[in-house]
Amino acid sequence: MIAALAVVIAAAAVTVTVLRTGQPSGPPAAASSSHPCLNGVPLSVITAPQVQAATQALADSWVATRPTVNGKCVTVTVDQENPSAAVQSLGVLPANTVWIPDSRFWADQLRAASPKLRSAVTISGSVGSSPLVVATAPSRAASIAAVAKTGWAGVLMGPAVVAVPDPLSTTEGALSALAVQSAIGSRPDSSAMLVGAFGRLASTAIEEDGPTGFEAMQNSPASAPVFVASEQDVVQANRGKKAPMAKAVYPDGPTPVLDFPVVRITLPNADLNVAAAQALFVSQLGSTSARMAYSDAGLRADPRLPLGPGENAIGAAQRPVTAASSPAATQVALASRLWVAAVKPSNLLAAIDVSGSMGDASGTALSKIALAAAAARTAMTIVPDSWTIGLWAFSAHDPPATDWTELTPLANVGSSRAQLAAAAATLPGRVGGNTGLYDTAWAAYQDVTRNYNPADVNVVALLTDGANVDPNGIDLPTLTSRLKAAYNPARPVRIVTIGIGAQADAGALQAISNATHGQSYLVLNPADIKSVLLQSIVANN
Repeated sequence: MIAALAVVIAAAAVTVTVLRTGQPSGPPAAASSSHPCLNGVPLSVITAPQVQAATQALADSWVATRPTVNGKCVTVTVDQENPSAAVQSLGVLPANTVWIPDSRFWADQLRAASPKLRSAVTISGSVGSSPLVVATAPSRAASIAAVAKTGWAGVLMGPAVVAVPDPLSTTEGALSALAVQSAIGSRPDSSAMLVGAFGRLASTAIEEDGPTGFEAMQNSPASAPVFVASEQDVVQANRGKKAPMAKAVYPDGPTPVLDFPVVRITLPNADLNVAAAQALFVSQLGSTSARMAYSDAGLRADPRLPLGPGENAIGAAQRPVTAASSPAATQVALASRLWVAAVKPSNLLAAIDVSGSMGDASGTALSKIALAAAAARTAMTIVPDSWTIGLWAFSAHDPPATDWTELTPLANVGSSRAQLAAAAATLPGRVGGNTGLYDTAWAAYQDVTRNYNPADVNVVALLTDGANVDPNGIDLPTLTSRLKAAYNPARPVRIVTIGIGAQADAGALQAISNATHGQSYLVLNPADIKSVLLQSIVANN
């Protein structure tokens, strides 16, 4: 999703590639007739790769009938382009064209990316559809089908390793990510939960190069990966084989569907003859011969109708599916940002106040520090393995010593998750002393700066319920002056501050965050500590 999802804004247990199979590329241009057409009406058609060959054949057959508009013959040029790339190229250099992407998702993205095209983009039906499925070797289909009974959420978020195509560049990946987003729904910590889920998906995302998943099924079925694909991909992979080497498994419930819309882009200054030629060609795409051609290419006429018999359905099931609803633009925008947060790791040092007041009641059955510890444990559970996290506790004690205690140093979560969770569990037992805020903020900033990773988002998350009380430490003007002098826009380290309750020094916390271009949060209800901590971590990715 970012070419998928980046249009709206941009390892691994399994790394494979799914490439379209059995799709002849066809000739580079479309018009073919024994009678040359001079000064005719040129019609541009852009298609997703999956339907280029069928569309090319239809265009050739139609042009052979010598269609005319106002006495001028029509010529057709059919080009294929990945839909995410087409959104970008059409947004920069809009053209009068008939466009067949693999999902109306892309028509929505084009409208969002290029407001000037909103009124120029119209959808005139669909050439066919193909539901997303889980592609697997036949020998593993029964075990995957058992998981599929839990629906798409169970498949993508459960213990089974199901790889997804890259949401940055494929519709299958984008719709998979949106299915996860829909399953998590709206809850206070949904963004953080989604980042965690996306992180796990990213670890198995299918890359652009390397052997294909279908090739692996052909050569090593027992060890071949299981991955999300379209039903059409499975059918095409099995073409010409005596027995299916790939099997389509259909998760229960609403299913993401590639719906191959017919999109007309007609600019306000379009030649009327071109607009008329568009209308004529679009009518051909709804003809009986067109339906047969796209069926032969492995598409359904409607998600509720099964594929035709014979070679058109090898490896697929003769069953209807219920199409999932199209995502709203706001869902896509949020998912796009959170996928970036998941695939761009954080180098995060969390520093949590354990001064005496953190042991006070929170208005719930738990103390403030107990809530903070639970929030930290949750964060350590859901963040991706690729992140780097460290955990400090801080309070000022007498006699003077450092105001902070390093519970775990900055380390890769994949190898330190258990230690992080265990350290977070010790926080309630450390309560005591005053709030040594300023010295801790400066020390934490220096620690992340020393351990700076240019590939990561480098952040200090500072959580406290009070104001600085440390007569032996630095004051606020000294702290903010040091932070501003140390801040390097080319190597940014930001401090995110979270104040808990009315006694937190909101002004000082805001000043600390401002000095490093970070964000500051004030939580008046301690019960919201977890959601705010998680959201603050995600928001700064």
